[in-house]
Amino acid sequence: MWYYLLLGEEMGPVAIESLMDLVRHGDLGATDQVRREDESEWRMIADVPELADLENEPTSADLDAMLVDEASAHGDDLSSSAHDLDMIQFSEESSTTSKPKVEPRWYCKVLNQELGPFGFDALLEMVHEEEIARDDLVRSDGGGDWQPAETIMGLFTAEQRPKKAVQASGGILSPQRAAMFKAAPKKKEELDWYNRVLGEEFGPVSWKTLQAEVRARKLTAEDEVRVTGSETWQRISEVPELAALLPKKEPAAPTPAAPTPAAPAAPSAPPPSYEAPPSAPASSYDSYSPPTPRPSAPPAYSPSRAAAPPPPSRSSRSTPRRSSSGGGGGLDLSGLMSGVKLDPKVIGGIAAVAVLVLLYFTGILSGNDSGHVAKVEEIYVQVTALAQQSADQAAWQGLAQSTEAQRKEHQAELEEIASSKRPALRVLLDVYRYTLPRIFTGTEEERTDAIKIFETQMEAAKRTQ
Repeated sequence: MWYYLLLGEEMGPVAIESLMDLVRHGDLGATDQVRREDESEWRMIADVPELADLENEPTSADLDAMLVDEASAHGDDLSSSAHDLDMIQFSEESSTTSKPKVEPRWYCKVLNQELGPFGFDALLEMVHEEEIARDDLVRSDGGGDWQPAETIMGLFTAEQRPKKAVQASGGILSPQRAAMFKAAPKKKEELDWYNRVLGEEFGPVSWKTLQAEVRARKLTAEDEVRVTGSETWQRISEVPELAALLPKKEPAAPTPAAPTPAAPAAPSAPPPSYEAPPSAPASSYDSYSPPTPRPSAPPAYSPSRAAAPPPPSRSSRSTPRRSSSGGGGGLDLSGLMSGVKLDPKVIGGIAAVAVLVLLYFTGILSGNDSGHVAKVEEIYVQVTALAQQSADQAAWQGLAQSTEAQRKEHQAELEEIASSKRPALRVLLDVYRYTLPRIFTGTEEERTDAIKIFETQMEAAKRTQ
């Protein structure tokens, strides 16, 4: 198979016979470049033996011109009858050779639906109406292989294959097929998509939402997607636009070299012996003994004596009153409370309790989502415990079964109330949809990554609750 450059665009692959036809018809010249499928460097057609001599090969039009010139050169020497006979024969041959070939019929495949047959004019009209994209597949009725539409000469190139103005299809495209083409957009942004995670299908979602879920690592390379109206699932790694958004796997860190054992430390030199001052006589050194050091005792703490409270004044003492009904005296608490001294710690504790009570009731009135976060955190605690124990698959399946009813009930509740105004609930919904299924049924590598994501999600939910 061969590739060729036409107006700066790479075309192909095509068979060598097709390439030879392009050279014969003048669509490719001696300076145009071609290459084999297994080659990386481009070559000019003049340097390819199979194609170099085809440009000068005479065509049927050249032969006709040669016959006309020869007939005119020898016309005077021929009799009129012979000349007329030759011209009649030439006319018949010309009419035979100039008879146009039957144009092949074409088929196209759009969204996995095969349509056709069409004439080339109708196919070209679909391209102009943007009903056929460059990556849609087309083939001729000769039993050829399906090829991208952009590789067919005349569909997406400046040099168009039909050397005449494009006319209407004249009814070749039926109204039903035309309506189906109009109703099927070709751009991914205009289509609805579904995704399948561990056998569970979600959707429909927009193309932008699908891309965002891949970026957020909610969808992995092994998950599958499909477009509305198609039953064919594709792995995300097989969709170039989505595969480019997958996180790049970082190379494993090199194993650190074993530390070189440190040489044993040399024994510390003994402290220098005490030398007597030079002014002291030798006899005093023998009798000298250094004083025994004693730890300095901290100064005794003597708290300042609190000033005595001033004696209560007589005027501040309340005078008991008798009730108007003549009963006994009322309960006087002023004297009792005046003698009570509250510890500052006790006052701080009372204030903290009051704040907690206020926050609790404020959260209830404002729709606080801490209760929903707490439900998911219970599962998170169990997940981290199994991860620390390096539990086997049976243990993970047991946790999945024991929490299945709770998860389904809570997920259904979150799907009803989660919104952009309550971001914590949307994070928890992602935990149920994407993270926990990979933890319970994924591979060891998927589980490790999902547990890290679970931790990040719980932190985000707590911040936004």
